[in-house]
Amino acid sequence: MKNLLCIFLVLGISACAFKSKDGANDPTGSGTDGGGAYRAPRPLGLDPDGDLDGDLVTNGQEYQLGRKPEVADLPVLQVAFLQNYKIVAKNESKSFTLDTKVAQNSPDFRYRVGSLFIRDHALETAASVGKFSTHTRGTITPNDLSWVKYPEIDQQYFQSKALEYQKIFGSTPPNGISLLFENNLRLKPSRLFPSIKNVVMNFYYYDYETENYRLLKQEVMNKNFMPGVNEVVTVQVDNVPLKLLTENYFKKGEFIISEIADFEIPEMGVTYKQLLASVKAKCLPIIINTPRELEVSYVGIGGGDKAEKTFAEVLSALYEKNYIVESNEVKKIGEFENNLPDFTYLKEVREKDKIGKWFILSSPFNEHYSDHRYTPQDHLILTYATGRELAQQTEEKLHGIWDDVSGGDSFIVYPFGTLSPNSEVHLELYPGRVKGERLIVEDRDYHERPGSCGRNCISGILEMDCMVKVNFFQPFDEALEFKKSLEGEISALKIVINKEDFPLRELLEKKAVTLSWNSVGHLHIAITDPSLITELHESEENLIALKVETKSEVVFQGAKLYSVGGQHGQFCPSVLANATRAWRVPVSESSILIEQFRPFQAQGMIVLPDKTYYQRFNFAFSSLITNFHN
Repeated sequence: MKNLLCIFLVLGISACAFKSKDGANDPTGSGTDGGGAYRAPRPLGLDPDGDLDGDLVTNGQEYQLGRKPEVADLPVLQVAFLQNYKIVAKNESKSFTLDTKVAQNSPDFRYRVGSLFIRDHALETAASVGKFSTHTRGTITPNDLSWVKYPEIDQQYFQSKALEYQKIFGSTPPNGISLLFENNLRLKPSRLFPSIKNVVMNFYYYDYETENYRLLKQEVMNKNFMPGVNEVVTVQVDNVPLKLLTENYFKKGEFIISEIADFEIPEMGVTYKQLLASVKAKCLPIIINTPRELEVSYVGIGGGDKAEKTFAEVLSALYEKNYIVESNEVKKIGEFENNLPDFTYLKEVREKDKIGKWFILSSPFNEHYSDHRYTPQDHLILTYATGRELAQQTEEKLHGIWDDVSGGDSFIVYPFGTLSPNSEVHLELYPGRVKGERLIVEDRDYHERPGSCGRNCISGILEMDCMVKVNFFQPFDEALEFKKSLEGEISALKIVINKEDFPLRELLEKKAVTLSWNSVGHLHIAITDPSLITELHESEENLIALKVETKSEVVFQGAKLYSVGGQHGQFCPSVLANATRAWRVPVSESSILIEQFRPFQAQGMIVLPDKTYYQRFNFAFSSLITNFHN
């Protein structure tokens, strides 16, 4: 019996020693080799000589390397714009420079700005249907997964520069525009791709006239890129199309787009384009878009007409068990779970920046996304959007520039667009001139008494009090200043919504608007919540305008006798008529006892009617209305 027990022990030890290379004899399914390194379990029925995900590495090799055979491995070259750029426009006699240079040791400097097209597209789609459904269908293009756009330009900055450009060039455009900007490139660390080289970048802008993207420049970087190293590339573009500056930048606050067109992968002997084409032929592109990051993955479906995967199989390939789907709806992936309350309008969740919800954008098909069987011809975008992100998605932007604005003889209303309860309004006012006449009023009363009567009285033989005012008009023409004290011309500005006037000063007191001044004296008016001004209805067209009023007043001209007193007050017209000859001023037709002045008119005295005097001011202004989805 003891001998038999020893034989069993020896056989057991021998069996443990003969472990296959692929770990198939690991009864625990732990997926570890003898050294303790992680190794994913081999999927059942997977051909070790095949290439399920098309990344040019066989399934067996991927398993040996600890990679997932059903998820393609691609080099990730992260690209973003640096915050700084410079635009110079000039002709024979004029020049305009726009330079956003911020020192890299400044707290305002950001090394990486910009985002993939698909991120904004997915968020905008979620916002447009979010109150109705968490699933929508639509098409995406290859550009959505590879193009990076410069973020929307600061509204106050580009409005100010738009006005400055307009003042310099007016209707005569520049004949030369150059652009200087920087890109940051970083190869994501990976032991699979130790280097890449000869990166080709394309830069585009959108042509609104032809409704197409136009190639602005192609830049080739003949160098090696190593993992984890930030490489800054400076790009100079001459002969920039005028449309990019006047239509895209100044009217819509849009800039340029960058794209990694191709690069070489020395370790594989192929280019990125070749590798990506092979992957796309066998994989479903799936994008996971969260507030923390955007991740583009390719899940292997395989080749052939019968290659397909269920929604659960796709998620399992990426996350194994770290997700929850209940009642055919995604509830949680990773740390992001559905916790956004129901809403009628997006404005209701505008302040919810910590909680959100999963939204699905899929290829156009009839069934629910959880029932569809996915092929390489499909796409799947899963977006976790917070309430704030949903409420800040732009539906449209309305931009306008008025080069010369005034109130005319009374007032002029300048409509500049429509808005909704979920809108923002920004106005930039570029001060011009203020001119007209200033009214100077002097008291020139006449008092006479018999005998001595003091300093302000004439000692004579009559008793009279002649009360006289004299108006003088002083022309002026000077630079306009929008004063921070809110005195002067600011009091002549009103916001008009649906034909109802709201004085700017009153709106400021209600904290319905904010005012700010830049270094050159431009006044910026911001309205971030129009409902603080007046009630707006989502179903109605709400018109907004700027009303400019001209200060004017009807007053008398010259000397006016407005009151008489004393026993001999009836002689005041005679006294004033003689005095105006010495003063060399006319007599006002609105004087009392005017008929007693008529005899003196025959002797050359001038009588003038009342007049209207004006104080007009003019300025240029730029308007920008951002209507968000609601």
